[in-house]
Amino acid sequence: EGTLEEFRGWCHSKGVEFKKCKVRDLGPPYGRGVVATSPVRANETLISVPQEAVLVPEASGIHDTLKTSGLLEGGPSSLCNLVLTLMFEASNPTSSSYLPFINNIIPNPTHPLYWKQHEHCYLN
Repeated sequence: EGTLEEFRGWCHSKGVEFKKCKVRDLGPPYGRGVVATSPVRANETLISVPQEAVLVPEASGIHDTLKTSGLLEGGPSSLCNLVLTLMFEASNPTSSSYLPFINNIIPNPTHPLYWKQHEHCYLN
C-alpha cells in the first residue's frame, strides 16, 4: 500500500494540480478521497490532469504486446485493456512510473492486481 505522501509526490511530478481540494485519508469505511479545502463554485475546475499522468495502454510498456496480439484493435473492451495495463504496471515496480498512483487507488494486496504470476491462472 502506498502512502499519501508518495501519491502527492507522484501527482506533483506528473503535473497534476489540485485547486481548492486535497487528497486525504477519510478513515474507515471510506479510505482515501478528495475533499474541498475552500468553497467551490459550479463548473469550477478542481483537478487538472495532464495527458502524461493518464494511465492508458498506449503509455505503458505493455502497449507493443497488446498491439501485436491484436487486443487493441477489435479485441477485448477498453476496460479489459486497462486492467491488463494496470496488472502489467503493478508487476513491474522498478520500471513503472505509475506505481505510486496504482498503490493508492487499489491499496488491497489481496486484489488480483497484486497476485503473483502463477496465481493469474485463477482468473480463468
